[in-house]
Amino acid sequence: MTAAPAAGADALDLLGGLVLDDERTWAEAASAFQLDDAAAICDPTGPRRHFLVRPRGASKTTDAAGVALSLLVTEAPARSRSYAYAVDQDQATELLDAVGGFVARTPGLAGLVELGARGLTVRASGASLSIEASDAASAFNKRPWLVVLDELSSWPRTGNHDRLWSAVISALPKRRDSRLVVLTMAGEPTHPAYRTWRRAQASSDWRAAAIPGPCPWWAPEDVAATRADLTESEFRRYVLAEWVEADDTLTTAADVAACVTHPGPLEP
Repeated sequence: MTAAPAAGADALDLLGGLVLDDERTWAEAASAFQLDDAAAICDPTGPRRHFLVRPRGASKTTDAAGVALSLLVTEAPARSRSYAYAVDQDQATELLDAVGGFVARTPGLAGLVELGARGLTVRASGASLSIEASDAASAFNKRPWLVVLDELSSWPRTGNHDRLWSAVISALPKRRDSRLVVLTMAGEPTHPAYRTWRRAQASSDWRAAAIPGPCPWWAPEDVAATRADLTESEFRRYVLAEWVEADDTLTTAADVAACVTHPGPLEP
């Protein structure tokens, strides 16, 4: 008897064959953590929310583009709508460029999808992926099948971005098969992304995975040169993937606690 294919196998097969700009396939270049993350995202039987923390240079935007493209072509329901959000239009363009690069370099893909200025549509099914900037007002009427959030820890702490996060999270239950992928570097512990990261680590509704830095394919001399040009907290956040306060933070929770000498609440 032939064994049934693993859940998400078609999407993983397509992802593995996507051609990178150095002419290797994604599967040829991928490290173990990339394979594990992709397999988990493509598996519809596991958690549908994924929070992935990676250091700078660890293929966040490229992998997000490849996974989204592969899922859309192989598994997205007919005429379903998927969305990728970035911190601003420039970052959104990076994600769209990564998708377009895969389509242009991978034989056969150009005939399956139609690329536009802000996304793509699968010709056979009508399923679409829209690349969005951070506009909360237009996010509340969405009924997404897949949502990708790129560099969440870099989103500004504004009312617009808070509402955008609320719009995305509250839209997911509209579809029982919806999926959310957050791919980001580490940020400050005071950033809202950190609270979500901590919830993801403790919740069975999420899959939380972090890769410590530096990026595994960075040369030691590049790591040293980068460290010399960054502040200590920047290096720890961006390169080591650690959640630490910025250098200009007035104080930290640990410093405040160290200044408190009484053992607990005092009587009025």
